[in-house]
Amino acid sequence: MLGILAVVVAASGCTDNTTTNKTYSNNGISFTYPGSWEIQNSTQSSTLAVVGNDTSAFVLASTTIANVATTNEWASNFKTLMASDGYTFVSGQPRTVDGQSGYTVVMQKSGNYTSTTFFVKNSNPYIASFVSSTNDQQTVDMVLNSLKVP
Repeated sequence: MLGILAVVVAASGCTDNTTTNKTYSNNGISFTYPGSWEIQNSTQSSTLAVVGNDTSAFVLASTTIANVATTNEWASNFKTLMASDGYTFVSGQPRTVDGQSGYTVVMQKSGNYTSTTFFVKNSNPYIASFVSSTNDQQTVDMVLNSLKVP
């Protein structure tokens, strides 16, 4: 999970909302993302999709959950881990992704905001992370509201 976060934290900034949006579609995964972004390569085997530009990024990954009963508990453990690495808690709230209940945690460090959403669909746990320097919730909402996973 830290490898995924490293990929996400490597990017920071804002998006250009004046460009026509694009649609990612591969292996049963689809979502809408800003037109100024491109599909990025990832070396992490758990990474399902990475899109972004020099200033922002979105990463979708599959993972395993050990000893965690709910997505709220999963998010709480993540919040504690991030705080121990110097991140400041900004917000947390329940969120629905692809019809499934999940939980989003927004953390901030050195001017970068990381919005991380945890959800489970068909017994498969997912992490959806977005990074920017502006806490761009409009783009987060666009991506997560359109996200479909197998």
